Amino acid sequence: MSEIAKSYTYGIVLTPRWVPNLSIDLDYVDINMSNAIQTLNLTDLLEACYDATDYPNASECGAFTRNSAGQIVGYHDGFVNAGLLHFQGDTISVDYQLQLPRNWGRLSLMGNYLDTKTLKLQVAGNTAVNEAGELGAQGGLVIAPKVRASFATNYSKGPFSWYWQAQFTSGENFSNLNTATSQYPLTVGRWWLINSSVAYTIGSRLNVRLVVNNVFDKLPPYPALSGAGGNFAAPTSYYFAGIIGRTYLLSINAYLF
Repeated sequence: MSEIAKSYTYGIVLTPRWVPNLSIDLDYVDINMSNAIQTLNLTDLLEACYDATDYPNASECGAFTRNSAGQIVGYHDGFVNAGLLHFQGDTISVDYQLQLPRNWGRLSLMGNYLDTKTLKLQVAGNTAVNEAGELGAQGGLVIAPKVRASFATNYSKGPFSWYWQAQFTSGENFSNLNTATSQYPLTVGRWWLINSSVAYTIGSRLNVRLVVNNVFDKLPPYPALSGAGGNFAAPTSYYFAGIIGRTYLLSINAYLF
């Protein structure tokens, strides 16, 4: 069972009277979790053992055995209460609904912003490191940019609607522990991704929608994929829309009853 040491959320919602239908939600989140449930594989066990301050007496050092040649011949892993997570961040959400004049339709504006101040992760006896802004967080299993944001607008008039979304990811380090003498390049650039869709409803029983993902055929930021450990590593999954390029999806929904 995970143990929550402390968890705080402070928020305020602004709805100014002089701007009707505008809502701004500001939140500060602080989560500190100890003894989080983790799955330790052999790599985790080795790192926890040899990085432990009490090596070779750390419990993880007894989870694997070596033969006389120094080769690992057996180990046992599984779920353990061995994790630490400390997250601190600011979030902003904006929602604005606007009825256009002269019966020109309705416009919705939405935005979300996350600024990760701290993302301190620790597995077993490993040293806890602030991995905010790191591409290879948790050994490449997590993407942890400092800033993520999305901005969207939706225009509708009668049976027609048009949706437009922009997603932003700030630049990241391959590892926050790297220095100019340990790796080049050290960082991956910021990334914008644009998605859009148009829809039209015919009568009350037929809806046609065309979705275009990665409208401008944006490639992943260089050299993000060089940090991927395999086809299903986190960078490959995170930047998948940039890898496959612009895609189209046409959907037709018919309601018979």
